Amino acid sequence: MTLSRRVLTACVPLLCAGCVTPYQPMTGSGGYHDMEVAPGVIQIEVRGNPQTHLGTLQGYFHRRAAELCEGREYDWSFDTGSQGGPLLFAGKSSSTSIIVTDSPVNRRHWVKGTIQCRDAARATSDVALEAAVPLEEAPPKP
Repeated sequence: MTLSRRVLTACVPLLCAGCVTPYQPMTGSGGYHDMEVAPGVIQIEVRGNPQTHLGTLQGYFHRRAAELCEGREYDWSFDTGSQGGPLLFAGKSSSTSIIVTDSPVNRRHWVKGTIQCRDAARATSDVALEAAVPLEEAPPKP
C-alpha cells in the first residue's frame, strides 16, 4: 500500500466525524428507531451527532412518521434533548411543510416522540365537518 493510500485511509474516518448524521435506521452514530407503544401509537426516536441540527432531526422524525403512516396525516408530539435542556413541540401534520430552524451554537442531540396515524374515515369526516354550514347560518325552511 502506498503512503498516499495509507494517509487517505486514515483520514477518511476523521473527515466523516464532522458530518451530519444521515437519515438511516439507528446505528452507533445515530439514526431513527420506532416501536408501537399502544394500539395505533408509535414512538419514534431520532439521534444525531453534535453536527446534526435540531431542524434536521425533526425533519427525520417527520420523514419517518410519513413513511409509517403511508402518506396519511398524523397527530404528533415530541421532546428534544439539547445542551440548554429539553424543549417540547406538538402539532398536526398537513399538506404544508414544517420548517424549524436551529442555532448552530445550541446543538440538539435527539428527538423522541409519538405519532398516531389518522385513518381515511377520520380524515374524510374532518373535511366534511370543516365544510359543513353552521346551524345558525342554515337557510330557513320554506
